[in-house]
Amino acid sequence: MTNISSKFQTNIPLSKYSRMRVGGDAKYLLEAKDLNEIISAIKYAQENNIDYIVVGEGANIIFSDYGFDGLVIINQSSTISFLENNLVIVDSGVKNNHFVLKCAEKNLGGLDYLAAIPGTIGGAIYGNAGAFGNFITDLIESVTLFLPDGNIAIKSKSQLKPLYRSTLIKRVAKRDKRLSPIILSAKFKLMSSHSETIIKSIKELDKIRQKRQPKNKYFVSGSTFKNPAGRPSGKNENTEFIHKTAAWLLDDSGAKKIKIDGARVSLDNANWIENNGKAAAQDIYAIVSEMKKAVLAKHQIKLEEEIEFIGKFE
Repeated sequence: MTNISSKFQTNIPLSKYSRMRVGGDAKYLLEAKDLNEIISAIKYAQENNIDYIVVGEGANIIFSDYGFDGLVIINQSSTISFLENNLVIVDSGVKNNHFVLKCAEKNLGGLDYLAAIPGTIGGAIYGNAGAFGNFITDLIESVTLFLPDGNIAIKSKSQLKPLYRSTLIKRVAKRDKRLSPIILSAKFKLMSSHSETIIKSIKELDKIRQKRQPKNKYFVSGSTFKNPAGRPSGKNENTEFIHKTAAWLLDDSGAKKIKIDGARVSLDNANWIENNGKAAAQDIYAIVSEMKKAVLAKHQIKLEEEIEFIGKFE
């Protein structure tokens, strides 16, 4: 059997694997094609005292300009298994849009909103992604995890302890990534529907999201901060809720004026950051800091990041 380390690449720019196109080099990098490669790579890293991190599309991740002095595992696992009674098991590396469309082909709906959210199923579960009042964990039956001690465990939805933009897995990882399990796959219980109905719903929801998002072609972060209101925006919200969203608070605090080198707060949505291709990760980190200061000064509200910074920042 080939040693997994023979598949490692060295000194690879992480900007290639970040939606914001920033970040230094990874000392080692593996594009893991299946779950076995992910498990083997983690075990190798543990046995050789190498720091490691598993990521999907890098949709909510900002890698440091200093890179990552360890092993970055890019999760490209891709298996989807359709079972009886609307049950589906999906690898964590499957892209959100691809998963929703494959389910639509089988007349299975309920995750229509997920099609417009960048990233992978693993990342979506990790941060309990959602939109229009829905969360991905709503339809989860169970998740299969690779634990830090090398064992594999199946956990129910309730054991994930999902909250707005958070699960127990994410909360543990924020304290110490070495103690956090890795999501391998998930079992969903979806809703019977018709493919045409699902596709129509996807298009309608995408139109609503597009109105709220930057319209230029720069590299963008997605939502930078969680809504202080504690839930995502719905299709139609009243003024009271809108005034509790991160986007409104940032706009009202003058955040759209914030710009550092090639990065700036989007003029279309103050909760998004744009990179014109010339920004460094440190620029984005500095902008996030200024955004938080602006809202704290104007509204006495401390915003909490939805994006994650990986590595050394100053």
